[in-house]
Amino acid sequence: MNNRILTIESEEDLKVLRKISEPIESVEKEQELITSLKAHFGEGNTSLGIAAPQIGVNKMAFAMVNPRNIEEITVCINPEIIKMYPNKIGFFSESCLSIPETKSLTRRYKMLKVAYINENGQKVKKLLKDLEAVVFQHELDHLFGCLMIDKDIKRKSESEEI
Repeated sequence: MNNRILTIESEEDLKVLRKISEPIESVEKEQELITSLKAHFGEGNTSLGIAAPQIGVNKMAFAMVNPRNIEEITVCINPEIIKMYPNKIGFFSESCLSIPETKSLTRRYKMLKVAYINENGQKVKKLLKDLEAVVFQHELDHLFGCLMIDKDIKRKSESEEI
């Protein structure tokens, strides 16, 4: 499985990044993908999430770390947002491994109720808040071919402040 991060700098990569991902039928058959997503988080890596399309696989899966405990990795398979709280919206500075050296100011929900299947095949429903909710939305967007620059309010180079 490809562990190279696809970027918008390559036309071929962009085709994969812009494609809508397919639902996963069997968690057991996707263990290699799950392992690849989790392996992304390691020494020196500061990202909070990685979606399957970013490693070249158009399937509905991503992994994210808990911002309060970066040792805790959550794999989300066939994720969905089941409730948004419109009175809990904020603006966030985001970066993305697939869009090098860029930050975008995006408008995101600060609180969500989500559902997904975990890596053990169990259905999970969870309330996410603040940065954890933002990361979930960012990674979920990847599964639908949407990038942070599509939601950009104010884009800057990574060295500039938003």
